[in-house]
Amino acid sequence: RLYCELGPSDPALSSDVSARGTDLLLKGLGDFLGKTTSRIDHLVVVGDGDVTLGAVLIDLITGMKRFKVPVAVISNGTRLNRPEVRDALAGADMVMLSLDAVAPEVYKKICRPLSLDIPSPGELIKHFAAFSVMFGGELCLMTVLVAGLNDRPEHLMALKEAVNRIKPR
Repeated sequence: RLYCELGPSDPALSSDVSARGTDLLLKGLGDFLGKTTSRIDHLVVVGDGDVTLGAVLIDLITGMKRFKVPVAVISNGTRLNRPEVRDALAGADMVMLSLDAVAPEVYKKICRPLSLDIPSPGELIKHFAAFSVMFGGELCLMTVLVAGLNDRPEHLMALKEAVNRIKPR
């Protein structure tokens, strides 16, 4: 899998495993921020797997916002069809979503989704565009170009059309 820098992921871990540690994480973050003299640009929420799988995302973002440092979330966006995920992400200052392919067969080769309930690229684009309209923060798209898969002119044009529809800012 292209995105698994830490090795193969365990499908059994696709449920919320972070609820136990949210308070501990926020306490540790507060302790660190209270001691550091470094300038912090953003606090970034990124997970081993997608962060929107966790039921405590809204609590984590809300808790991080109390530190008065902008909060950024990196996500593949596959759960943006869920109102609770959109509501949680709306609390962030910046959201970075992955869009690597528009053609379903190319998307499957690059992203290799573990589940059949993952939205198609067309559905993802629709959800990303709807989120862009409601989100007041900075919205970024990330694309990994893979030689021979999504770097051909027709794929790049389809990605450009999707970006124009989503309107990141």
